[in-house]
Amino acid sequence: MDLNYINIMLYVTGIITATVGLQFFFPELVSEKMFQIKLKDDASILVARHWALLVGIIGLLIICSVHSPAIRTHILIAAVISKAAIVLLILKDLKKDYTKGLKVTVVFDTICVVLYILVLFEIT
Repeated sequence: MDLNYINIMLYVTGIITATVGLQFFFPELVSEKMFQIKLKDDASILVARHWALLVGIIGLLIICSVHSPAIRTHILIAAVISKAAIVLLILKDLKKDYTKGLKVTVVFDTICVVLYILVLFEIT
């Protein structure tokens, strides 16, 4: 793969991933608008905020990996694990009502997993 295309792909997917971090600051709004999930109590807001912070950090690290190829492998491995896990969890419950707003997440994160694996194994 051309390094320029890889860097652009990492910027774009990193920025999109990092936007989930907005849920840390606006948990109910982002959860309802981005995922069509209504947070029902303080405990679910706490968990949603913490999850959003972690996902936002992964997104920022993906962006950082553009400028630091030495850490790119480690960051992409963490991103693949994180994104593959959420895809599998959603697919496991795909027929349940709460997953209806998560289809875009499944598509985006699946594409990211494939692209990151291609980068990791330098498949052209």
